[in-house]
Amino acid sequence: MEKRSTKLSAVVVGVDLGDRASHLCMVNAAGERVLERKVPTTQASLGKVFGALGPCRVVLEAGTQARWVSGLLEGAGHSVAVVNPRKMRRIYAGQAKLDVLRVRDLLVRQRTAAVNLCRSLLKQEGVAVRKGSTEAFARRARPAVPEGLGTALSPLLDEIESLTARVKDLDREVDALGSREPGVRGMRQVPGVGAVTAAAFAWTIGDPGRFAKSRQAGAFLGLRPRRDQSGETDKQLRITKAGNPFLRRLLVGSAQYVLGPFGPDTALRRWGLKLAERGGKRAKRKAVVAVARKLAVLLHRLWATGEVYQPFPEVTGRRAA
Repeated sequence: MEKRSTKLSAVVVGVDLGDRASHLCMVNAAGERVLERKVPTTQASLGKVFGALGPCRVVLEAGTQARWVSGLLEGAGHSVAVVNPRKMRRIYAGQAKLDVLRVRDLLVRQRTAAVNLCRSLLKQEGVAVRKGSTEAFARRARPAVPEGLGTALSPLLDEIESLTARVKDLDREVDALGSREPGVRGMRQVPGVGAVTAAAFAWTIGDPGRFAKSRQAGAFLGLRPRRDQSGETDKQLRITKAGNPFLRRLLVGSAQYVLGPFGPDTALRRWGLKLAERGGKRAKRKAVVAVARKLAVLLHRLWATGEVYQPFPEVTGRRAA
């Protein structure tokens, strides 16, 4: 029987070095904290903790002990970066910004569940609420609620309105934080990419230099299809779904807008619609995922280069030539 590895799955570990004890925060590929703890600042204690980890990136705050600690961790097979305290504070601030997005995501999912339950209860009574934005659902639904369901649905509609108000507050906070960052502003040039998606992309990846090539961003977020290669066959399977599921959902949502009835005419939209025309719901789903992957590549390129977004880059290039 194959022996399974017992090593923790961490991608980045931030270490706040102290004279007696150090604070560790470990983050996995999905951007989620997998462990946060204090460890005695000794060779034995740090060696034990990091020996239980597979190779990962470790960020240390510069200080008197950073030299021997970095040597210890590099000897254990880890990639170590020693940064100044100001940069370390920015790392912790970035994590706090991601926490805002996670809270928003939870509230949005709670609101979706409440809306779906309300629609289901109304449907059982033969009442269909007309389609429209989720934000306006409670206002549209209230006049349609039958007298017998008022007691049950009134508090549910109140909760939907409360969740919508809290989501809007967080949207304003994300918009204010992201507007200060040129990279986030540059990504928002792309149709369908709003403040939340652009900020989530920048704050999750952290540094555009993380990828040598922009196309690596799609694979990092699990938007690259698996392949089954054996003999003369080369089958394309479902996407890997590695990386951050929250950011992947946002990019898929942006792709749905790009391909939807309100998406403006762009080279990316035309390319995606051609994929969708190959037939059936499966082709449409594949087209959405393919456009989401292209969006990840495009957003990283705009962020890394500071270029102005061009809806038809080939046409623009020919005109310039």
